[in-house]
Amino acid sequence: MSMTTYDYNFDLAIREVGDQVTVTNNLGRTAVYGEIVNLDGMYGIVMEHDGIANGATGRIYVLQPDTLISTAQINTADTFTAGQPIYFLSGGAVAAGTLEADAGGSAVAIGTIESAKGAPGAHTSVSFRPYSQVVNYGGYNTRLTAAEGFIADLQKGPGIPFRKTVTLKSADATTAVEIIADTAVGTGKCVYITGFYANVNGSDAWAGAGNNVTIADTAASPVAAITFAKAQLTTNAQLMFGSTGVTLGDGIKDGTGMTATKGLTIVGDGAFTAGSDLIVTITGFIGNVPA
Repeated sequence: MSMTTYDYNFDLAIREVGDQVTVTNNLGRTAVYGEIVNLDGMYGIVMEHDGIANGATGRIYVLQPDTLISTAQINTADTFTAGQPIYFLSGGAVAAGTLEADAGGSAVAIGTIESAKGAPGAHTSVSFRPYSQVVNYGGYNTRLTAAEGFIADLQKGPGIPFRKTVTLKSADATTAVEIIADTAVGTGKCVYITGFYANVNGSDAWAGAGNNVTIADTAASPVAAITFAKAQLTTNAQLMFGSTGVTLGDGIKDGTGMTATKGLTIVGDGAFTAGSDLIVTITGFIGNVPA
């Protein structure tokens, strides 16, 4: 018994696989079943049997390299050569886009030619393997944008962390002790304080003409970060955030940091005649100045 075989129908020969997504048709015309389109930033094939009306949503198969696409949606005047790129030229609201042999007319390369049917310059169909594409599964792009923003924030901070311990002696309280040097801060950066612990290391309470001990930046008019009242610098006193007699500056309370490019010191506002060593450990980071 004899049998006649026929070649593939190159108007559409595709196996429905994964990577089908819902898109909105903004072409200004109906996108028909089997048509290669560029919608929502993805090149794909319309999978709705009734097509996708203009302004409506519908499924497309997103072109991926694991599928061999065979189609007659081509510029038949072109010569398609195996191994060369194949390009998609949008037809806009007038007609379906066409696959082209070059980038003329702002056509975009979307895959690699495997073979072509018909004579050069009069091809009837082309088979090609698409380039890989990122698929927008519903909220994928939204989630990706959010993740990129989060990563950018992480890159801005926490910056360079620090933990410094210094000692201020009551007899030398009016001489500032450096905590962070200006040179350690740098252009466009400032100091952010995230915690501290202060300890009067002995049985002598602080006394004298001075009223406060202050951690401040080194600006021409120093901005206070943390102020300890003398009345709290008692025998073996231990102070931290929230302790009575500890006043926090706006740079800590508002999270805006200290003066740009300036370091930190600790100093008394007057002479003290007594007091065990005040040991302060301060933690934080050097980060970008707030926008």
